[in-house]
Amino acid sequence: WVDTNIVCTISALMILYTDCYNTAFGYVGSGHPNMAAQTSGSAAMIQYAATNVLGGFAEVFIAFMLFLFSFTCLISYYYEAETAATYLFQKPEQAGIRKGCTWFLRIGMPILIFYYGIVGAAMAWNLADLALGSITFFNMLVVVLLAKPVKGMLKDYEAQKKAGIDPYYDPDKVSFKGVDVELWKDINSNYIAANK
Repeated sequence: WVDTNIVCTISALMILYTDCYNTAFGYVGSGHPNMAAQTSGSAAMIQYAATNVLGGFAEVFIAFMLFLFSFTCLISYYYEAETAATYLFQKPEQAGIRKGCTWFLRIGMPILIFYYGIVGAAMAWNLADLALGSITFFNMLVVVLLAKPVKGMLKDYEAQKKAGIDPYYDPDKVSFKGVDVELWKDINSNYIAANK
């Protein structure tokens, strides 16, 4: 949220405010003389915008910020992938598969990072869009499959709110495959006992 909503918005406002931008029809801003040579959108626009305000130090500063931004994104993507593999193969008999997935990620991520560093920006973005689109497709599939249990849980939640009860989850009322019934009963034991 911070990266997308704050950092990107501030970057865009800096570019617009300092007139360091191009359009499809060529350079239209007046903020930095080198912008006329820029033919496509890139990190250079934000570097030029920052240079207008902070001077020569800005280019190094923005490059370092881009490094940190990229590094944190890569760490989060790796963490999400390893966590997903650990969840999918959590049974004791799947320990070998889980370990194999973890090593595949440990080796594959640096290779992908290197590859993204040597291909053109358009190809890198196309591959990133393909990966994100694939994840989105599978997430939407799961959302559709979970629609029925979610509707049941929503009805239970709304009934509890209407009755003036502090809402809690009772797996005896609404449950579906994959729910750890005993865990949820233990977590909400006080609520369940009080409302029986």
